Amino acid sequence: MDGVSPPGLSASKSRAKLWPLEAHTAAKHEILRRYLRRWLPIMARWNKRLGYVDCFAGPGEYAGGEPGSPIVALDIACQFLAPGPLKPGQLTTVFIEAKKRRYEHLVDRCATFRAAHPSVSAIEIETLYGRYDEKIADVHTRLMNRASGSGPIFYFIDPFGVKDMPFDLLRLLLAPERSEILFTFMYEEMNRFLTTPEFEEHLNLMFGQPDWQTLRALNGAERKRETVNYFKERFISAGANYVVAFEMRNARNATDYFLVFATKNIRGLEVMKQAMWEVDKSGNFTFSDYTYSLGPMLIEPCPDYAPLQRQISAAFLNRRNVDMAEIREFVLTSTSFYRFMNEALQPMIARNECYVETPSRSARPDRDSIISFVTRAGTPMRLFGDT
Repeated sequence: MDGVSPPGLSASKSRAKLWPLEAHTAAKHEILRRYLRRWLPIMARWNKRLGYVDCFAGPGEYAGGEPGSPIVALDIACQFLAPGPLKPGQLTTVFIEAKKRRYEHLVDRCATFRAAHPSVSAIEIETLYGRYDEKIADVHTRLMNRASGSGPIFYFIDPFGVKDMPFDLLRLLLAPERSEILFTFMYEEMNRFLTTPEFEEHLNLMFGQPDWQTLRALNGAERKRETVNYFKERFISAGANYVVAFEMRNARNATDYFLVFATKNIRGLEVMKQAMWEVDKSGNFTFSDYTYSLGPMLIEPCPDYAPLQRQISAAFLNRRNVDMAEIREFVLTSTSFYRFMNEALQPMIARNECYVETPSRSARPDRDSIISFVTRAGTPMRLFGDT
């Protein structure tokens, strides 16, 4: 499936206008990089075929020579080819770009990467010249109908605006059980034109229905919060089981966009939240988690887990024999956090706010211990001995 330039396009004569890599974009790529580092080896061990689709691939690099998202993905994939578990021919990558010059540069950049990394020849690479809304249905069908099976597919949808983004395509892409989407929701542009009549058709197309217009009556932080919640609900209606949205701000501390991740698998949710938490805060941008109203909005380098302890206490107050899996699901789906054993439960046990009803007999006490959230006299029982 290796892509070539269509008639009239010459990759060797690329003159794409490149732009600087902004700090919040670098953070977005770091999130993508860290997620793929976990997603690829996990999926490669259990599936014959994998798919990765970059729907707005761009030119493949920035003005300073930094790699664009397609090269980020290829670089991560190469790291798992030699040592494994990724096997030759197991991964298919598709890069879609609608701008002629950018597409030419992307083809050239992929060729340069291939020359510097011979192992990438074991990955099927297809570059497509065309618009996302015109190409993605065919790409999805071909990936789903491969002779060796479809396997998990990760879609990175990173547009510059909100035009030509049909909601029905999200429903199509999320229909398979193992599809996931990382979507850049351009809130700033949408908010700027929210009350413009000429913009209605684009938002009707993107949201799939006209009731988004109720957002016009809101202002400020309330409009932002409700808009993101509405978009998350649309992803659920499209077929996702879990949706998280993370706010990305620029150096002026103004919201640029939200990264919205949609999956049907709670493990995927856990891995994405871990990737988001691990992104280094450089100080050049502000990254805030706008997903949960109960948890802290800003993720600090040294997070305060007291809010998580309060949330767990409120959710399971006076309950006995709570399975650890239920606590884990609550933390992942209803709070800003993903860690909770040492950070939340252990201090609560030490304060006799809960106790271990049935200790785990396996090496994974975070999965099969039983906890009761009632006070009990005596010495607290720790989950991890003296740790």
